[in-house]
Amino acid sequence: MTAYTFQCKCHAPDTRIDKKALDSFISASARAPFTARIVVDTGDGWGPDAIRTLTGLEPECQVLRFGDHQEDDALRNPCQHLVAKALRCQTSRAK
Repeated sequence: MTAYTFQCKCHAPDTRIDKKALDSFISASARAPFTARIVVDTGDGWGPDAIRTLTGLEPECQVLRFGDHQEDDALRNPCQHLVAKALRCQTSRAK
């Protein structure tokens, strides 16, 4: 069974995510029962240290960016929409 852990970064579009914003999430999700990580981001960019922090993690960390998923229903509640999309994606990958 997959145990997901989510981090939602609901910021203004011009906000850049840095390593410091991810450190506690990565640390807390590195132990049982978690087997999958998902970061949902409404901002517009990631710093190079943040990207390096997520590269090669076990368990893996998937990033869903709001700017990449601009469907109409997403505009009403971006974090809820992206979390639901992530769950659908992870479920289909597990089959």
